[in-house]
Amino acid sequence: MAAFLVNDQDTSVMIVGSIDPFVTTDGGQSFAQSASWYLGDAMHGSGSLSENFFQTNAYVHADIRVGKSFNGVMYLGTDGYLCKSQDNGATWTILNNGTPIRENYTLGISQSNHFTTMIGSQDNGTSILGEDGWVEYFGADGMEAIVHPLNPDWMIGSYQYGGRIRTFDRGLSQTGVDPAGESGAGEADWIAPLAYDPNDPFVVYHFSDEVWRSEDFGGTWEQLGAPSTFGGGEIQHAEIAENNSNSMVLTRQSKIVRSVDGGQTFSNIAVGLPVADITDIAIDPNNDSVIIVVYNKYQDDGKKVYITYNAGQNWTNITYNLNNMPIRSVVIDHSDESNIYLGAEIGVFTMPEGGNSWAAYNSELANTTVRELEINYGSNTIRAATWGRGMWEYTLKDRLDFPAILTTEITNPPTFIQPQEAIDQYVSSMISYEGNLSSVYTEWSINAPTFGNVINMTNTVDSTWVSDSPLPGFPEGTKMFFKVFAVGEMGETTETYRFTYTVRNNPSISLSELAGEEIVLYPNPNSGEFSILLGAQKSAVQLTVLSVGGEKIREAKYVNTDTLDCDLKLASGTYFVLVQSDGLNVVKQIVVE
Repeated sequence: MAAFLVNDQDTSVMIVGSIDPFVTTDGGQSFAQSASWYLGDAMHGSGSLSENFFQTNAYVHADIRVGKSFNGVMYLGTDGYLCKSQDNGATWTILNNGTPIRENYTLGISQSNHFTTMIGSQDNGTSILGEDGWVEYFGADGMEAIVHPLNPDWMIGSYQYGGRIRTFDRGLSQTGVDPAGESGAGEADWIAPLAYDPNDPFVVYHFSDEVWRSEDFGGTWEQLGAPSTFGGGEIQHAEIAENNSNSMVLTRQSKIVRSVDGGQTFSNIAVGLPVADITDIAIDPNNDSVIIVVYNKYQDDGKKVYITYNAGQNWTNITYNLNNMPIRSVVIDHSDESNIYLGAEIGVFTMPEGGNSWAAYNSELANTTVRELEINYGSNTIRAATWGRGMWEYTLKDRLDFPAILTTEITNPPTFIQPQEAIDQYVSSMISYEGNLSSVYTEWSINAPTFGNVINMTNTVDSTWVSDSPLPGFPEGTKMFFKVFAVGEMGETTETYRFTYTVRNNPSISLSELAGEEIVLYPNPNSGEFSILLGAQKSAVQLTVLSVGGEKIREAKYVNTDTLDCDLKLASGTYFVLVQSDGLNVVKQIVVE
């Protein structure tokens, strides 16, 4: 029993409660449940969890800690809310709804929608913030969360010990997707790590005492490896490198290992680090060999932050002037300076990667513990999950006046069946900026994030910018990478996260049908000499030849022609030929013998 109270105006009315409150009105001869913490309970109605929360008068949060009665009004203090009843427990009212005092463990942000975040909190479950407010997604203790970078409707939240809950509609429906037998006490850590592959976000990793990999956003799983140095214990922290997804770093207590084969085998990289529990890891998005680990111990030993520049071969102490401040979390931004941000016992601290002194970065932030930090590249913002003061946001260092790319989307957001081949994918972004943008454009590449191919974007209405032409329509199975760039009046440049999608099969539409013209390339196969019939005369044509890996091999320009005669002296192999002109954007595959 956690709470017991007697109505100070009628001693026959009493309430006892641990998880849920039970009331007696006959001096204890009988008790009846008067409220339920579970929003799916029939006493709350038949709506969604979020709908029930706002319409019920029978909700009292779980884990009742204290109860008091004043002038016949009965109060309960719980892990989530302060509630009162003026009718002996028949109905309940939440008194502090909207007070930003949640004890947040983690958060997962959307890289394509600045307004979307999934957050996990102690005893208040997992909640989703969108442009229209909050959705109460799932109960229990909310833990790690991820949002698909290019489809903010697709999310996976967590509850304690590695339980995973997936949604395809921003929390309106949900499905459990944790690997069978790999969640629960003794199987996964209290806050079990969860991550997506930066180069293929449909690939998701679940970390229990082993590494598990899913290629369908949590639908099915395959078991990979387990670090032998962890002795069968649960993995507590995990980070995947931005540029090479096969490189990942895992920790348990003071132990730290690195994998270069996607989580199958591991090597110890703990030599030179303190023998103390590691509380977070960050890998520089600009350099996969740069890794930072932090510690939340209280000893005044000057050993709170360590960095390696060679993937763990050597470590350097960069605690500097932090002294004995415990550090809970760390992230590194994508700027040229690679600014480091620390979530500390009190507040946030920052320093460029090559610096030697930490500075407080706490503008208007409450004096509170920061459990996790995440960065939205496009909007130049950093969000903090705090322990007891909710979620906070601020601008990245030195980027207050930069353009903010708030949303980015393509015509058909990625799903299991989209985008399909031969369907135009235009890129659109909503951009906030005080002045006049000097340029906005998209850079793209295929099968590797090399970028370099440019499509300009035009301001169509209000703050919305749309690509002048679609991303080229490559065949099924091609991986498309792209970023959006926005340049301000003084050259200040914002770039989004590195978005990617895989072209899906579309058997019903051909490229020529979509283009409205029959583009003929012959002969094929060929020796590197071939012709392209455009179907009509074009004033200007851009021809680009790409390897199947996305490398740009040749470029050529033609004017006032309906036929392209090409002698490109290509080595034997398979290539993509991209033809662009007057809105025409067609890809052909050729074989050079």
